[in-house]
Amino acid sequence: MGLEDIAGIAPDWGAMTIKIAGILAFSLFLPISAYSYCRTRLVLKKQSVEKNIAWLDSELGKQSGWSGWQEFHEALGFPKFLLAAAFATVITVLGLCTLILNAELGLSRFPNSILSGVNFASPADLDANGALIPGTNLFHYQEGALMVFGMAFLGAYLWGLQYIMRRYFMNDLLPGVYFDLAVRMIFAAMLAVVIYHVAGGMIGLEGVFADPENEKDVAHAVGGSAPAIAFLIGFFPQWAFQWLRERFQLFSAPAKQGSKQLSLDLLEGMTMYKKIRFAEFGIENCLDLSNADIKELLIRSPYSPQQLLDWILQARLCQYFPGSVQELRAAGVRTVTDLKALVYTKNENRELDKQALANLAANSSLTEAILQHVAVAIEHDKALERLSTFERRLGERPEVESDVDGKEAEPERDQQPQAQVFRSAAVS
Repeated sequence: MGLEDIAGIAPDWGAMTIKIAGILAFSLFLPISAYSYCRTRLVLKKQSVEKNIAWLDSELGKQSGWSGWQEFHEALGFPKFLLAAAFATVITVLGLCTLILNAELGLSRFPNSILSGVNFASPADLDANGALIPGTNLFHYQEGALMVFGMAFLGAYLWGLQYIMRRYFMNDLLPGVYFDLAVRMIFAAMLAVVIYHVAGGMIGLEGVFADPENEKDVAHAVGGSAPAIAFLIGFFPQWAFQWLRERFQLFSAPAKQGSKQLSLDLLEGMTMYKKIRFAEFGIENCLDLSNADIKELLIRSPYSPQQLLDWILQARLCQYFPGSVQELRAAGVRTVTDLKALVYTKNENRELDKQALANLAANSSLTEAILQHVAVAIEHDKALERLSTFERRLGERPEVESDVDGKEAEPERDQQPQAQVFRSAAVS
């Protein structure tokens, strides 16, 4: 049922053509970006991965037995990009049609359980054919739900555009990015509709709908800030989902204070986009990062070895002192290796420096006993010892320029010293 059948208005084919062209222009960005990446930048990505594997060949080939390269290489093929981009494009077209062509497609003109929530149409709201009569309260409510759905979808899509471009210029675009975007758009749009219904119950819209005299109040209730809120839900669906979980404590697991304290937000240099990238490796907090395989991160992520190592060492410090990280940074201790270097003497005996422990305790809320206990633990941590060796080797390598996103630039000098650095560091 179209616009002419419902409202008796002849469709404006010129305007409809412009709308369709806009939808296609928005949607075609996805397959075009995938094709452009495969044609121009994918070869750079593969060269970077192969170069890093060459640096680590002694460990990957003979010691660690890392076997993810073949799977990772196959995931970078053009057919995988084409399938992922096609799926995201179809979802984008459907979502944008609900926002831009809703009138032409006759959407929300009939009672819809998703759009109406608990507000059901009464017989007086329907015409002889069972269609919802424009102007009824339920009609306005469903129009508001459809608007919220479309705005959340648009917000998720625009967020995805900038995220794809960010990954594109970092030579870090993968087929999974397009699948993630499609799922994000669906999730954000449906979540916004659910919150719309929940908010309607909170402000008592059910009672408003029962009184036909309050039709203007209904229109005001579903308008106002709803489009902006729905748009922001599209950008930050996880925050909206967290609000919904807190609203219904019955479906929320007891909060784990430790996991909140170990958030990746504690790390210097960590941003929302980088947290999303780490989540692709199953790394969601400092505990995950401190136990991550730095070799896999070096090969499969766009970040330099210095930055990855710095984050891992920061995460290990957060693991020991989740509530005192800022105090330790103020005292000059950023990573767990900084702490180790501070509290141990530089002589051959490697004894604890009691004065350094006392000074650090005086400048923080930690006691000397706690600091001494942690110092002994990190001194005998074999994994940290290998990371420290790796850190020292990195300090010997020639300087390499990096951009603001941590992507390593191509050095102008000989690469052989860099290869020796990675082959010499037995990192696990």
